[in-house]
Amino acid sequence: LCFTTTTCYQMATCSQMATRLEDGAPTQISPYHVRRCAWIDAPPDVVWNEFTTFDRMRAWYGTGHTLTRYEPRVGGIVETTVTLDGKLERFRGQVLSYEPGAEITFEQMWIGSDDEGPTQVTIRLTPLDGGTLVELFHHGYERLGGSIADHLAGYEDGWTVRQVHALRDLIAA
Repeated sequence: LCFTTTTCYQMATCSQMATRLEDGAPTQISPYHVRRCAWIDAPPDVVWNEFTTFDRMRAWYGTGHTLTRYEPRVGGIVETTVTLDGKLERFRGQVLSYEPGAEITFEQMWIGSDDEGPTQVTIRLTPLDGGTLVELFHHGYERLGGSIADHLAGYEDGWTVRQVHALRDLIAA
């Protein structure tokens, strides 16, 4: 786990990192996931302000890819674009969980792919040591079909700490 450093890279093969939210059960994190995290020197409610509008979310989550649509509510749509191998690709999905101050989970389906189902992105805020541990999980590779090992390796290589560091830097400014 990531309790003593400000940056974590972890490829996990179990779902034991799930924490209990005060207002309900957390999203179940698939055993096949990528996790990136950062500790932010601010309480969760301050961090959560950066999740409340498209412009605020785009300022930090749109690093490394472009956030093109964000509707912050259960049932809302999240869409991003990214250039891969010189081609613009789109990912889209519905917001499945929106717990202010605690967690957002949304689907991520590669538009035009042969994937069987969407993966999920969960961003969880946990009060810790006077600040907030922000964990970004990309999970559910078993829903895609094909080789889970290949999917996990590909996404592990693709995710960095850009987003969580951009969020941390935005709040520190």
